[in-house]
Amino acid sequence: AGQEPTSPTECSPCQPSTFSSSTSTDLCSPCPTGKFSGYGAVECLLDKPPSIIVSGMCSYQSAYDGFYQAMSETNTGRYYYENENGRFIYFDPTCDGSGGNPNLWIFDADEPSTTAVNDLDGDGTCSY
Repeated sequence: AGQEPTSPTECSPCQPSTFSSSTSTDLCSPCPTGKFSGYGAVECLLDKPPSIIVSGMCSYQSAYDGFYQAMSETNTGRYYYENENGRFIYFDPTCDGSGGNPNLWIFDADEPSTTAVNDLDGDGTCSY
């Protein structure tokens, strides 16, 4: 990620589409936002992803149409999204928790857990 610093106090740019959060160490002081130190002073993290627009759902599922904003990162390492109608899109490694139906992006009326590792809506089935 960028050019390595030549000294503990020199900071290098983060990769595109990243931001930084500072964590001071004994080796150096925190770098400014958008920079990182090869000595561990600042870590570059992914920005919040862009919004999603969904359209063309069947009339009985039209509440899933709309403008989805990224809300929070789940334990899967991916963000979940919510639209203006309170509907959600999220990635679930196994929607029923048993290992079946792996790696799905799901439209759901239930808000996903940010701490569960699978079955993010906690219903024990792949009903969404």
